[in-house]
Amino acid sequence: RGGSAQATRDMIDAFADHAATTQIDLLVRLAPDPTDGMPSKVKQASAVRGRIGYAIKAIASAASKPDIVFCNHLFMAPLARLIAGLTNAHLIIQLHGIEVWSRVRPELRNALEAADLLVCVSRDTRRRALAQACLLPERAVVVNNTVGDRFQPGDRQSARSKFGIGDEIVLLTVGRLSSQEQYKGQDKVL
Repeated sequence: RGGSAQATRDMIDAFADHAATTQIDLLVRLAPDPTDGMPSKVKQASAVRGRIGYAIKAIASAASKPDIVFCNHLFMAPLARLIAGLTNAHLIIQLHGIEVWSRVRPELRNALEAADLLVCVSRDTRRRALAQACLLPERAVVVNNTVGDRFQPGDRQSARSKFGIGDEIVLLTVGRLSSQEQYKGQDKVL
């Protein structure tokens, strides 16, 4: 439901629009049941609660012999590495940032080092990942999170009038106000 999840949905849409593949299979751990509006190439399995059940279903999915295993979160990377190894698939791991801010556990570092490609959301995330793992810099690329086409800049002056805002500075921050995500610093800004 958060920003990383939306960025991943946008990436899946882009894969479906531009990839030569005939099908993209999604195996989600914590998500609502498949939603309407998925591209026709995307098939989402129902979410699997619990780590063991998810791991079993993920390993069973290897029978489809994927060409690419795309792992959206570093904490799932050892499992993705196992599946990629079983199927001789390319392994792509996406890094969102915070997961590489502190020392990465050895099994996660090993998965990073086994990846064919790391997709990092920022230069800082890329720099931190390269500092933690022994891999060629060209295997870590920056693909910034984007905003979908449905979000377009509006008329700034009309918005100021509508909300009764004069010439004062306005700061917009978008994100969950969660006690588990205090590292974002939104409470400090407020």
